[in-house]
Amino acid sequence: MAQYSCIDGTPDDYYLVHVGSRAHGGAGLVFTEMVCVAADARISPGCAGLYRDGASQRVEADRRLRA
Repeated sequence: MAQYSCIDGTPDDYYLVHVGSRAHGGAGLVFTEMVCVAADARISPGCAGLYRDGASQRVEADRRLRA
């Protein structure tokens, strides 16, 4: 599912709509893309990541996706 649409490692509303449409379509399991632990490990600037100080934004974004 490599969408490469994160902003500074954090998924935005695009991901909420993308994953939500899969759930609405009846998917029983959805895999997300890789999550980088360092900014220099990214394939592109849009990769998801946990490399920012204060990764609480990332955690909150993931909670929105799972709700």
